[in-house]
Amino acid sequence: MTGWSTLLSSLIGGLLALAGVLLAQIWAMRRDREARLWTRQADAYVALMRWRLSPPDDVAIANPHDLAEAEQEWKENAYPLLAELSLFGGPDLQAIFKQSPYLFQAVDQLAKIRPGELADVVHADITAGTRRSGIKEDQRLLSALARPRRRGERH
Repeated sequence: MTGWSTLLSSLIGGLLALAGVLLAQIWAMRRDREARLWTRQADAYVALMRWRLSPPDDVAIANPHDLAEAEQEWKENAYPLLAELSLFGGPDLQAIFKQSPYLFQAVDQLAKIRPGELADVVHADITAGTRRSGIKEDQRLLSALARPRRRGERH
């Protein structure tokens, strides 16, 4: 009988050790996945801020036709970025994509947000990602920020 109890206790100990190793591996994979997603999201946000801070200069481009072409090219440069943000962006940016059925409308909406306010949106997204907050509060923030600019107002 002692042989069976020894065998059984060593078998249970081995199974518990195996289960512990498996759980540690699962948690490590989750942490690594979150770290990779966080890196992708951070890279996308940095690219978004770089794009938003580099609009065509309406003072340097005197010809209205040339300025319109430069603005169109500037907006078209954001399309690949928006594809990545639609996958990795937080609740505020997801709200823009849900409100805008077409990509060019989402670009127009992002272009209307002042750079400082867009930084607040990015910060809110990062904070919401860590808090897992709901999207309703974020939509109110976004609708307040995405108001049209008045003529002559600088970005």
